[in-house]
Amino acid sequence: MINIMNNIAKFFILTCLLSICGELRAQGVIPDKRDTLYYNFLFPVSVYTIDLNRQYPETVARIDSVVREQKAVRSIDLIRIAAFSSIEGKPETNLSLSEKRARFIKEHLLETFPFLMQIPIDAHGFGEDWQSFGKMVAEDDAMPSKQQLLNIIDDIRLTADEKKAKIKQLDSGLTYRYIALKVLPLLRRADVEMQVHDIQTAPPPAEEPKAVEIEPVVEPEYTPEATEPALPPPPTPEPTSETWALKTNLLYWAVCGVANVGAEFRVGKHFSVDVPITWSPYTIKEDWKFRTLSVQPEIRGWTSRAMKGHFFGLYTHLAWYNIATDQLDRYQDKDGKTPLWGGGLSYGYALPLKGRWNMEFTIGFGYARLDYDVFYNIPNGALYDNRTKDYWGITRAGINLIYQFNNTKR
Repeated sequence: MINIMNNIAKFFILTCLLSICGELRAQGVIPDKRDTLYYNFLFPVSVYTIDLNRQYPETVARIDSVVREQKAVRSIDLIRIAAFSSIEGKPETNLSLSEKRARFIKEHLLETFPFLMQIPIDAHGFGEDWQSFGKMVAEDDAMPSKQQLLNIIDDIRLTADEKKAKIKQLDSGLTYRYIALKVLPLLRRADVEMQVHDIQTAPPPAEEPKAVEIEPVVEPEYTPEATEPALPPPPTPEPTSETWALKTNLLYWAVCGVANVGAEFRVGKHFSVDVPITWSPYTIKEDWKFRTLSVQPEIRGWTSRAMKGHFFGLYTHLAWYNIATDQLDRYQDKDGKTPLWGGGLSYGYALPLKGRWNMEFTIGFGYARLDYDVFYNIPNGALYDNRTKDYWGITRAGINLIYQFNNTKR
């Protein structure tokens, strides 16, 4: 009796499943599988930005094929980014470094593939990866002092700093030199996990031919695209010129108290235009004047992407001035309308701080031409000389505090 009931239950369940599958097939929708795709990126020591297109072209191409070929048969459900550091340095520093690596990968994906702004992206940095470190040591048969090293890694009584100190002492440093070469580079990484849901479409069932005496009509050949629901075109990347920033040079404020403001505009993936303006109307006292108005536009080429990391610049400058620093002379651009002019080459680095805040360091070397009048530095002092000077040297320096704007919501 029990066997009969079991067989009836199995038959009922099988019938229900077949009925459901039949209904799905009748509607042209057959659920397929959920898949998870994995990608890995390695970073140099103490670095959190890399040129993904140059260093990982094949990986970027695989991601591109998943993201850009969005059809009715595929959707991305979730992206997880987990970044780590090696065991070198301080744990708190390594945690911050891994968080920056995770944030860099996320920003790169959003900038390269704007479609992903519709997808949940979970990006976190987890600091030093002791778990992977221990696994790599255990799997390496050539590891010096392998068992001693594993004992140190697994000792829960030791802090991270204490473990590092003991590891460096093994075999007078031989073990540490081996892991620094073979293991640590593999720990400086970001892992990207992309959960993808595939859905296949099936053609509708063919209709039975009708028994009517009419001239036969050739039916169009079935193509899968004819049954796929129409999708809106993927969003086009937003123009990079929508990204811009306001800045001020803290060095000018600190050294001369000179008011200044600048704006930088992205004009391409690897280029930007920077336009700083300084203005000083000060007459501190009769023998101390510092009046100037200057502008120093610059075009910049960035090694990674615009307004991130290292850059090289080409700039020019104009400056009107009226300056006195003692009781003897006052210097003014000739006739009050012959500004200092020139140009030069610069190098700089933009350091991300928090959110949209950046700090930028830059220095430039170039040429400046001065044609100026010399007055006696007294009230209504007479003009007594005209001079010219050609200057070669540092013509640009800055420690800029920056706030970035971007019309793209992230």
